[in-house]
Amino acid sequence: MSHVRIAYVLKRFPRLSETFVLRELLELERLGLDLTVLALGRAEETTIHGDYARLRARVIYADELPDVPLRVVDGPKAGAADSSKEARIARRFAGVVRAAGISHLHAHFATGAAEVARRVSAETSVPFSMTAHAKDIFHESVSAVALDALIAAASFVVTVSDYNVGHLRAVSRAARVTPVHRLYNGIDTSTAASGGADPVRVPDRILGVGRFVEKKGFDVFIDAVAALRAIRPTVGATLIGTGRCEPALRARLALRGLTDAVTMTGALTQEAVAAEMKTHAVLAVPCVVGADGDRDGLPTVIIEAMAAGLPVVATPVTGIPEIVRHGETGLIVPERSPLLLAEALDALLSHPALRARLAAAGRMLVEREFDARHSARRLGELFVRSSATGVAPAHRPRPRVQIEAVR
Repeated sequence: MSHVRIAYVLKRFPRLSETFVLRELLELERLGLDLTVLALGRAEETTIHGDYARLRARVIYADELPDVPLRVVDGPKAGAADSSKEARIARRFAGVVRAAGISHLHAHFATGAAEVARRVSAETSVPFSMTAHAKDIFHESVSAVALDALIAAASFVVTVSDYNVGHLRAVSRAARVTPVHRLYNGIDTSTAASGGADPVRVPDRILGVGRFVEKKGFDVFIDAVAALRAIRPTVGATLIGTGRCEPALRARLALRGLTDAVTMTGALTQEAVAAEMKTHAVLAVPCVVGADGDRDGLPTVIIEAMAAGLPVVATPVTGIPEIVRHGETGLIVPERSPLLLAEALDALLSHPALRARLAAAGRMLVEREFDARHSARRLGELFVRSSATGVAPAHRPRPRVQIEAVR
C-alpha cells in the first residue's frame, strides 16, 4: 500500500474526543500508507493524547495556506467568486493535493470537512470518501439534500454501525447506489489490557466517560447513582469529560447530595482514561436520543472498556446493541430510566461472577469484531481500490452498486 497517498480532511486536529481517528491514522501508517492531514482548524483543547507523537503524517492547517481566488466562468453568477468558507478552504487544499500527488481524500463526519473534501475532489478529480458517525446524520439540523449530495459525489461511504447503514439507506437515495460500508471504530486489542479479574478494581466504583452533552445521558447517570446509594451507601462514581452541560451536571450533583460521592475529573488523556478503567467495577453508558435528534453512533469508550475487562451497562441507542448484547456481553436498560439503570448496576456490583462472565465475553467480542487492525486493513483496501481509478465519481459513469456491510 506504500504507493497510495491519502489525505485526511478533518474539521480540527487533534481532538481529544476523537481517539478513533488517531487510531485509524496510526494503523494505516503501520500498513504502509503515506498520509497527510488537511485540517480546517486547530485543536481547541490543551490536553492531547500521547499517541499523537507516534503519528508521522504531515499536518497542514488551512490557515497556513494563502487564499486562492477562483472565478465562476458559467451560470447565472458568471464572473463572481465562490466566497463560502468551504470553497475558500478547498481552493487552498487543492494545490496541496496536486503537489503531493494525493490519490484519495477521506473525511470524517458528513459536515464541513466532507464538503471541503467534495469540493477538492471536484477541482482535482481525486476521488473522495467519508465516514459518517452520529450528529452529522441524526441531528435535526442535518440537511437531507446536502447529505444526499455528499453521498452521491463520494466514491464510497463508511459508517460505524449496521444501524447507521440502515439509516443512511432510509434517508438518502444516493446511499442505494454509492457503496456504504460498515466498519466499526476499533482499538488495538494487542495492547489493550486483558480482561478477567483485576485486584486493583474498587468494588463499588462506577465510571462514566464522555463529552458533557445531552445525548450522553449523564443526568440519568447522576440520578441512578443517587438511587443506588439509597441501598448501597458505599457506592461512588467518577465522571470523566467536559462540555456545555457541565454546570448543569454539577448543580444536579449538589441537588442530589452527591458532591462527595461523584468525582468530576475534567478532560483526561487516553492513557489516563485507560488507567481509570482498571480501578472501577463497571462502566455506565446511559446514552439518549436528544431533543434535537442527536444521538451517539457507537461510543468508542464501550469498546475500550470491554477490551480492558470492564463490564458495561448501556442503553439500546443506535448501534450500541451491536456490541452490548444483553446478558451476553453486557446489560441493556431503557434510555432515561435511572431506576432501571441503578438496578442493573446493583446487579453487577452484587455479583462478581456475573461481572466476570460479561467481561470475558465482551473482551472476546472486541477481539473478534472491533480490532482496529482489521478495520484499518479493510479501509486501506478501499482506499487502494479507489486510488486505482484515478478519477472522482463525478467525472466518470457510475455503476449501480449494492450496499455492502463490511464484516
